[in-house]
Amino acid sequence: QMQSTIEYNEYKHGERKEALVSSMRALVAKFGSAIQRLLIFVTLAVSGLQAVSNVISNGEAELNNGIGTLADLTDAVNKAREQITQGQWFTFSIGMIGVPVLALIGCIILSVFVFKIDEKKYKEIVDELNIRRGTTETSEK
Repeated sequence: QMQSTIEYNEYKHGERKEALVSSMRALVAKFGSAIQRLLIFVTLAVSGLQAVSNVISNGEAELNNGIGTLADLTDAVNKAREQITQGQWFTFSIGMIGVPVLALIGCIILSVFVFKIDEKKYKEIVDELNIRRGTTETSEK
């Protein structure tokens, strides 16, 4: 919850930075996209499937530019697929499925056990902030 982050920052540092917290959502989305692209690049490089990916990309580009036909692209893809070994496929699968799942599990663990602001803690934070501000408002949560 974004509001919890704003309140927590004020509680810890004495400043409300709503604009900064609000802009973080876009930054985190862009950062996640960059990490995703990096993971794809590294997985293709480590598994040795970058060449296969290039064959498919080049075939699609040629098809889009009117140079080749769908049959040409299908033949190129099938030839490239025949070259893939079980080890390459396994490495690719680990990189594209295993690593993201482990990262998500790590994020869940951090969220649950480290960065936890439940309703009780949030109420304590808001009540403390109200005392600091000299207001008598009570927290609604």
